[in-house]
Amino acid sequence: MNLTVVRGDTKQLSFCRKDDEGNAITTIAEKIYFTVKKSNLPTEYLLQKTISDMTFDNDGTYHFKLEASDTESLATGTYKYDIQVNVDGKKKTISKGNLVVKNRTATKNLEMVRGDSETFTFKRK
Repeated sequence: MNLTVVRGDTKQLSFCRKDDEGNAITTIAEKIYFTVKKSNLPTEYLLQKTISDMTFDNDGTYHFKLEASDTESLATGTYKYDIQVNVDGKKKTISKGNLVVKNRTATKNLEMVRGDSETFTFKRK
């Protein structure tokens, strides 16, 4: 699964653990780890977050968020991520893929001004 985040923004993430038959696993994991790396090499961590502030639904879905500070220092680009759970003292990777980090748009500090023609221009506030 691929994820996209805006650098420096908070992002809500959700996932569901499933067994080999595709049924939701409703046993709550002891810990969740969210890791971001430049490549698939196991020791090149750019971010490794232990998730303790999460919610868990009865259908087996976990909800957690990446804080703005988690992605603020990441340059724009594509990285590798994985989500691991710790259950009964064992770590298991349950999701992995590409994490695309994008810049914020420049419109945050702009205002729209009507020009003489029927076009609009933007200027910094």
